[in-house]
Amino acid sequence: MFSEATIENFNKWAKELDTEKPCPMSETTAYLMMNLLMGSKLSKEAKEDFLFRIIDKRIQVMHSYLMDDEAKAIISTVCNSPGEAVIYCNYLQWKSNTENLPIITLNDLCMKLFPFGFFTHKSLEKAWNNQKIKGDNMLDMIKFK
Repeated sequence: MFSEATIENFNKWAKELDTEKPCPMSETTAYLMMNLLMGSKLSKEAKEDFLFRIIDKRIQVMHSYLMDDEAKAIISTVCNSPGEAVIYCNYLQWKSNTENLPIITLNDLCMKLFPFGFFTHKSLEKAWNNQKIKGDNMLDMIKFK
């Protein structure tokens, strides 16, 4: 369980991140997204990707929402590090709560959550710095399960 102060800090952090201007997705991400939306199956290699596995495990252990593998694959392609994956997982927890999305799908990513692109790496760096509390990572202190 976590304190009200931490919940308030988390909500403030997520709201601030939510105001960041999106960056259009890369050609690689757009190609993958279009293929997945057209019904292509996700490859075994995609599910074995390091960041995909971090996102998958983090959601299982720390979060109250579910996410389909196709959405996890897209998020893993826009992340450059485990820290960025953690930021997306937590931001999506906030969106899951505020948008009443217990299961986040690829369609949700495209239509509701990131219709104009994803966070810039500069925005993610700022979000990472803003989640620090006395040198600790707020995002590692909160468990939503």
